[in-house]
Amino acid sequence: MQSRVASAMVAATVASAVVTLSASQGPSLRDLVRQRGDINILVNTCGPLVGLKEIVQLTQLTVEGTVMSATSSLTANEDDLYTDYEINLIRVFRLPPQPPTRSTPGPVAGTWPFVADPPQSRPAASGPMRLVLRQITHGRVVLEGGVVTADSGFPHLKAGQHIIVSALFRSDMSAWAPFGVFEVREGRVVPLPGRRERLATKE
Repeated sequence: MQSRVASAMVAATVASAVVTLSASQGPSLRDLVRQRGDINILVNTCGPLVGLKEIVQLTQLTVEGTVMSATSSLTANEDDLYTDYEINLIRVFRLPPQPPTRSTPGPVAGTWPFVADPPQSRPAASGPMRLVLRQITHGRVVLEGGVVTADSGFPHLKAGQHIIVSALFRSDMSAWAPFGVFEVREGRVVPLPGRRERLATKE
C-alpha cells in the first residue's frame, strides 16, 4: 500500500527531532523505533466541518452500529500504520449497489462492505451483520524498542460506542474508510471530537 499524504505533510517526531517519512527512501517505522524509540505521526488536514446530512450525501455507505473492536497494525511496507474498526450493525441508512452473487465458494469480489456473504435484501433482514472500516495513519502499535502512534484527525473510537458512520471505498487499499462519524447518546446524534471530519487521502 502506497502511503504518502497527498494534501498534507506527514512527519514523525522522534524524541526532539522531526523526521519526514518517505515511501521511497529511509528506514521503516520498525527500524526508526529500534534506533530512536517512540514515534508520533501527525497528519495535518484542512477543510470545512460538515454535518451528518452533508456527509451522507458525500459518501457511499452510512450505518448505525456498535464498535466491537479496534486493531492497529503496520502496513505491509511498515511505512505507515492503520486501525481496523469492527462494527456490529444496527441499521443501514445508505448502501452501495450489491455485487453479483457467485455459485462457487469464497468471498464475493467487489466492494460489498460487510463481513459476511451479501444478503438477498438489506442486512437487517438477514440477522446481525458486521462491517470493518480502515482508518489510515491512525492508531497505536507497540514494537520492540518503543511505540508508534498516529493521529489522522479522525476520532479514536472505543469498544462499546454507539455510532453512526459514513464511509467511502478506497480502491488504493481495497477497504472501506470512514469519512465522518457521530455518536448516539440517549437518542441524540452528537459529533465526536476530532481535528477535522475529513478523510486524509493518500496516493
